[in-house]
Amino acid sequence: KCYLYLNLLNYIIFINNKYLCLMLILLKIKKLKKFSKMIDDTDEVVLKIVLIGEAGVGKTSIISNFIDNRFDSNIQSSIGASFSSKTLSFSNGKNIKVELWDTAGQERYRSLTRIFFHNSAAVVLVYDITYKQSFEELKNYWIGEIKEAIEKKIVLAVVGNKLDLMENEEVNEEEVREFAKKNNALFFQTSAKSSKGIKDVFAGIVLKYKGWKGNVILVDNNNNENQTEEYNDCPSPKRNDSFLLQNNKKNKKKKCC
Repeated sequence: KCYLYLNLLNYIIFINNKYLCLMLILLKIKKLKKFSKMIDDTDEVVLKIVLIGEAGVGKTSIISNFIDNRFDSNIQSSIGASFSSKTLSFSNGKNIKVELWDTAGQERYRSLTRIFFHNSAAVVLVYDITYKQSFEELKNYWIGEIKEAIEKKIVLAVVGNKLDLMENEEVNEEEVREFAKKNNALFFQTSAKSSKGIKDVFAGIVLKYKGWKGNVILVDNNNNENQTEEYNDCPSPKRNDSFLLQNNKKNKKKKCC
């Protein structure tokens, strides 16, 4: 009789241990999921964005405005490529670090541009709204280069710069919209001089790449650490549409438009 009771007790302990192990496993899984979610919420994601287009369309000025909020009318054309980075904070608590590659637009550097497409999340095709040939080159050359060099799906954005010179516009906006729609690209118009539309470009690219919808907005943080390096030897919303931007600081009045 004692033997039977002892066996029964051992069996109960064995069953309880099985349930105990199962509970520990489930608890471990729950903790791993929570830890994984915590990593996803706090880790900084890096997106490589390459800007291409003819020389003089304003690629360097767009980046300078976005990174340092400055405009230099005497800026020189890029030689080879330059690299800049900035961390963007969004209202959903996510931080995205964008690496901006400014490529040279001169014809002698065109063969090197493909090098910078590697591992890119987005490519920005920039043209000058006052110079029709700069848009023709996007259609006849640059879009073909992208399709040949990049196999994976990336975000494309077409940007018409120098909106402050609208009175000298040579490029038909509807034609650009059709081009962007045909290539499933975002469309923006910007002014690196007045800053109009600059933040919209990069916020829009991130939102499309990440697939974020709803009320996710860019939180404008001017305290980010920005970096710029040069590599000289290295071989669609409508015009008045904008992504919502939330400023932490009051906008200061500027002297120019």
